[in-house]
Amino acid sequence: MYSNYTFKTIPIDHIDEQDKTFLIRSHPENHDIKYPGLRIFRPIYLQETKTAQYKILSDHFLIEQIKNENKNLSVPALIFPKEEDNLQLWLLMIHQSHFEKKLTPFGFFESLYKVSSLVDKSKLLGKSREFLISQNWTKKDLRFQDVKNIIDKSTHYTYFTNPFLLSSQELILLAEFDEKSLVLLTELLEGIQLKGNKLFGLLQMLRELKIGYKTDIKNLLLNPEIQIIVKDQPKNLLYRNLKAKLSELRNPTLKSLQHKWSQSLEKVHLPEGIKIKHDPYFEQDFIELVFYASSKNQLKNQIKWAKDSLLSNELNSLFDIL
Repeated sequence: MYSNYTFKTIPIDHIDEQDKTFLIRSHPENHDIKYPGLRIFRPIYLQETKTAQYKILSDHFLIEQIKNENKNLSVPALIFPKEEDNLQLWLLMIHQSHFEKKLTPFGFFESLYKVSSLVDKSKLLGKSREFLISQNWTKKDLRFQDVKNIIDKSTHYTYFTNPFLLSSQELILLAEFDEKSLVLLTELLEGIQLKGNKLFGLLQMLRELKIGYKTDIKNLLLNPEIQIIVKDQPKNLLYRNLKAKLSELRNPTLKSLQHKWSQSLEKVHLPEGIKIKHDPYFEQDFIELVFYASSKNQLKNQIKWAKDSLLSNELNSLFDIL
């Protein structure tokens, strides 16, 4: 593999910098990056297209800047023949970008989508899956339509975040929403400004409602209760209250049990130093009484309260929930 490349110094005006097929962006504003002094620390990668003419494989923005400032320069380059396998060239560029710590999930998917017109899609997806798994980005068996959705719908993401900052899992989840739902979701996320685990958790919860509970996400986001939370809640409380409402919709039985438990616990007059705990999912059929005592007398009083509460049936409502 790559046994036929040669090293040459190439006049800059022999390079076609307009061909962006192998461009792997790491940020939407890459074209604004400046290279002080235009120093080249390693050869750029080129592919010969015809005699003394070359397609650029790496360092696109550097070459553009050099051309704009001095068209008489020559640059060191590794030259691949025009017969070189495009899939292997793409993999080389992907691994180089990853080695230089410039590769992002969105940049990867964007590059994959562009190069798909030049290579066998099934082979491309196979190699892509190997890379995604090696980076722990996703184990999902992506179809080409999934990749297309990620790119086509990315204009929506810019309203609430930079797509290049999204994880592969977030990109895949967002791409699963239809256009109308995505518009509503974008408006919601724009107000919350979520990122990291909170964003992924919210998207995952919406997906579970969509897939597991057959919930229409568009109608869900237009639900009056959801709209009240979005429009009337302070931004610092919006995520917490929205998550609570989605949890209730996802598992109304569990939410009902939690509500009954809270109401029953409020009626129990716990003395200082006693806590009552339970399994948050109500899968265990027992409760825990935890005593925190700083003296023998306090412990005696706590034990006496427990006995009296059992005799007076004060704890019955808690046991009934189990």
